[in-house]
Amino acid sequence: MSAITTKEKLNPNGNTAMIGEVKWNYLRPKDNKGNLILPDVEYFLTHLLPKTDVNPIGQRPAIFRDKNNPKSIAIMESMIIKRICFGSITLVKTKDGRWEFESLDGGHRKRAIRDFVNNEFKVGGKYYSEFTDSEKEAFLKTPLSFVIYEPLTTYMKGVIFRDINETTDVNNPEQLNSYGDVAIANAIRESVRPMTMHGKVTTPHDLFEQTAGGNFKWIDKSNNRLKLEELVSRFYYRIYDGGDVGSKDFKEVESMYLNITDKETKRVKKEVDKLLDFLLSMAHARKSFLNPKGMPWGEVNTLANLYLYIGKQFGSWSLIDGVAFYDKFKKRYDEYFFDVNDLHKDVNDFDFEDAGSTIQQLFRDYTTDISSELKQKQLMKWISGDKDEEFLYIDEIILKDPTRKFPSWMKEVKLMEQGNVCAVDGKPLKWEDAHAAHIVAHTKGGRTIYSNLAMVRKDYNSDSGSTNLNDYIEQYKLMQKAA
Repeated sequence: MSAITTKEKLNPNGNTAMIGEVKWNYLRPKDNKGNLILPDVEYFLTHLLPKTDVNPIGQRPAIFRDKNNPKSIAIMESMIIKRICFGSITLVKTKDGRWEFESLDGGHRKRAIRDFVNNEFKVGGKYYSEFTDSEKEAFLKTPLSFVIYEPLTTYMKGVIFRDINETTDVNNPEQLNSYGDVAIANAIRESVRPMTMHGKVTTPHDLFEQTAGGNFKWIDKSNNRLKLEELVSRFYYRIYDGGDVGSKDFKEVESMYLNITDKETKRVKKEVDKLLDFLLSMAHARKSFLNPKGMPWGEVNTLANLYLYIGKQFGSWSLIDGVAFYDKFKKRYDEYFFDVNDLHKDVNDFDFEDAGSTIQQLFRDYTTDISSELKQKQLMKWISGDKDEEFLYIDEIILKDPTRKFPSWMKEVKLMEQGNVCAVDGKPLKWEDAHAAHIVAHTKGGRTIYSNLAMVRKDYNSDSGSTNLNDYIEQYKLMQKAA
């Protein structure tokens, strides 16, 4: 039995409760007579697989949806034909009662063995059921090595996964995914892919809707190696870090995973969902007049930054016309990206750039940049209006006053100014029955100022909705005449 005792060195926050005691051992099963035996494929299938979660939350998800895929076939060919040993498979004991073990590393190997025995794909031109008895026997007796950890904290599962895979190809989003069952990691996963969480299957955001063939409908990108989850994690970081345009590299995103609370995660999720709603409306607009392919990576990143930029520049806002907004965006984007009229071939003079690159070249680079606040803000200047140009999308959005409620003094003065009568029906209105209404609805950009205030009855305020109150009063008068 081995144990790690230098807990503080493993934890960047110095919180040893995140670490816990780490104990592990190689699996050494015994036969009916108490003799030690070597674990093999048959032992895995009969003794371990039925009580092992081979797809835990923090495990790298399968790259391929189809069980009959090149990686699984390659694994089985190496085991059966080449007789290659793949090293140890790592499991950790659980405490949830449903499973005795969960996979910590080697998930694809375990799934490949299971699926081959279930005749999901062929090896050497034959399904497992077509193997001869001697071939089956040889396969089932293939030795396997298992490392079993005692129950671990979520944090330590991630540490061990990342350390095991230091010499293998584990990318940044897979490392973040290894944080396991924590609120921020769950929120990001659930945005992109269905997850079985505590017995329930979650539903991804509609932006990540998939076709029958498994392709993403609205974005021209797959989630192989968790690339879309990496994108969403960057959105989360920008909102978490204040909501402005800026850098969002791996170290910054990882710091969020380590420090964000569950309460903060809920708040940030609400804001990120609004950002994803905006991107979905842009994807719908794109498909309404362009080819059916989803939005390319550069457009998605630029539009997400534009959403954040507008919020920081103007405060609360909403779309009036998504198609018109995207049309203006696409024309400006293509003007710089393709530069068919040679308008942006000048060499840049930016302090933060090396000389030699043209504006067009830099625009293309900045559409996928994640590390420089200066570059992202320059991109926003290009995409939203150069120099003294009016903000390009001002006619396609509504700027909302962040203050929605009128103060009491303002309501009292207005009611007195109206002669203590309702602004809609002209009949006496008591203070306790009076409601403050925006003449131009708040949802339409109406400001919470005295000149946009009218005192009305509660029913009228509710019934008018987002209709201009002056128009609602005219409709009310017409209805009274017709009655």
